[in-house]
Amino acid sequence: MPRQDRGHGWRGWGLVVSAWLLSSSAFMLVGCAARGQSLAASGWHVQVPAASQVRRLHPLPLTVRLSDAAGQPVDGVPVRFRPLPPWTAAAEVVPDTVVTRHGQATATFRATAAGRVPVEITIANLRKVIDITVLDDTPRF
Repeated sequence: MPRQDRGHGWRGWGLVVSAWLLSSSAFMLVGCAARGQSLAASGWHVQVPAASQVRRLHPLPLTVRLSDAAGQPVDGVPVRFRPLPPWTAAAEVVPDTVVTRHGQATATFRATAAGRVPVEITIANLRKVIDITVLDDTPRF
């Protein structure tokens, strides 16, 4: 599958984007990058999962964190997760829409085939695509 540059959609939207990788028991800070002005002048800060990897058929929790300019959690905001074509039949995120509670929205990713799966995360007028590498169960030497 061809890889496309998906990072351009964040320019000018003014978010502080931190990459978080959720393991089975803890969060791991992966990186941080500042971008332009605030989302719809709200001053929101969004932290999305980093590109990560998981074994085929294994669950991978995806957590998005949303806070205001003062760092306080923002509740009641819908966050939509969806695998992009051509992966819509071989991957899913359940539930596909989660409303933030205590500033967090968590859904679970799972895929039936190995490969690099682009997952779109949408919050208000913000769209971000992360890549999840799904590994086959067969060990490679």
